[in-house]
Parts: sequence; C-alpha cells; structure tokens
Amino acid sequence: MTRFEIEHTTRFLYSGPITETMMEVRLMPLDGRGQRLLDFGLQINPRVKVATYRDGYGNLVHYFNLLRAHHKLRVTSRSLVEMDGQAGLAGDDHLVADFLRFREPVTDEPGVRALAARHAPADLASGPDVAATSPTTLP
Repeated sequence: MTRFEIEHTTRFLYSGPITETMMEVRLMPLDGRGQRLLDFGLQINPRVKVATYRDGYGNLVHYFNLLRAHHKLRVTSRSLVEMDGQAGLAGDDHLVADFLRFREPVTDEPGVRALAARHAPADLASGPDVAATSPTTLP
C-alpha cells in the first residue's frame, strides 16, 4: 500500500472588493477500487459556513456563499489517501483510464466502451509526458 498526501489550493485575487462569492468544489477523493481516503480537510479563507451534498457520480460536493465584501479568496483541501498497486484499473480499463471510469452511474456496456474506444488517446505511453508538462509550456 502506498500513501499520498495531496494539497490543492485555489486562490482568487480581485482588483476591487466584491460582495458575493458562490462556489461549489469537488476536492474530496473517492473511496473504492483500490483507493481509500484516510483523511480530508477543507479550509476556506475568509471563513464561511460550508454545506455538502453528494452528486450523481458519488462525489461529495462542498458549497458556500460568501456574502461579505472581500478582495481575495483561498480554498485549500488536504487529503491523505492509501492506494494499492491496482487502484482504478481493472481488465482493459487502462485504455480509457485517463478520462472514463466505469463506476455508477456509468456502466460498462458495449455502446459506452465503443464510444470510449473512439476517443482513446493516440499514444497510450504519453501519460508521463502529459503529467510532466507545466502550465507555462502550454500555448
């Protein structure tokens, strides 16, 4: 088993004060298929009350509405996940692992698999190259 600590921060800086921010975030990793969520925390600055609901894909959605003047906003999530060596891959799912996972509500049916095959990456070995690309090198 391998453990990963993941920290994600999104910062918003406004040119002047704004009086409302309404936001939904999907930052909490899912449990299942070889991945287990051990810990999760969400911090929003300025502080605001956060509520949650579960969307149709099983993600826990955190949402809030900040109704006081602010010049900046920071959303930070911290997660600790444990993964086995086969996390997320089963059978020939490696062909579509980058963009389609067969879990509810997407079912593994011939029509869905045919659609995924039509949109498969041209070079299956390109994953490490794409992951290593920094945003500054993109057009």
